[in-house]
Amino acid sequence: MAALLLSGLLPALIAAPATTPHATAGEGRVRALFFGDSLMEGVGARPEEPIMARTAARELGWDVTVDAGPGTGYVNGGKHGRTYLTRLSRRGVLSTPYDVVLIEGGTNDLRADPAVMRTRTTQTVRYVRRRLPHATIVLMGAFNPDSRRYDARRALVDRVISQVATEQSVPYFSPISGRWTDGQGPRFLSPDGLHPSTYGYGVMAGKLVAALRAVRPVAPLAGRVA
Repeated sequence: MAALLLSGLLPALIAAPATTPHATAGEGRVRALFFGDSLMEGVGARPEEPIMARTAARELGWDVTVDAGPGTGYVNGGKHGRTYLTRLSRRGVLSTPYDVVLIEGGTNDLRADPAVMRTRTTQTVRYVRRRLPHATIVLMGAFNPDSRRYDARRALVDRVISQVATEQSVPYFSPISGRWTDGQGPRFLSPDGLHPSTYGYGVMAGKLVAALRAVRPVAPLAGRVA
């Protein structure tokens, strides 16, 4: 499975300071939604903060809004029963004319039936595309905290997301197939053994920025009415 399927898109903007969530994008700046689970929220960092998103915003010069729901996924709704499609369907979530919508996840869907996972992931991508037809949709696959151990369930979920990305013609990259955690020692993970530490998120952020540098909408839509 390819670690990165982002060819054919133009380079990202030059670096500029990060902005606060829901801030108005500057002229010519890319407006992005980073949507996902606890990994996008930064659970495990001290203090907890969306390190990956903040780093990407700063390095790429994008205006980034974070919408993170710990424990949720395409099939797994978490303790509140809100799957990705349910969360994205909430009023106001996609009301901003985003240029890029990054959907990170799959890690919480390890017990999902592959066929159901494929259907739900496809439905999620298609819903975002209907709501934001001009946005570049990007899928970021699942996360495996211990690169030394092969996890068949995580790999299967990752393959499903990759297949959907191919079928829907959207860019895709994965911490698992991209081997983002290779060569990292104990300090990469937080004490819970499931989420990255502050240091680990820093490593992940660098990988995320490198992947997103290939993602650039043809024309920023800041100011356009959705």
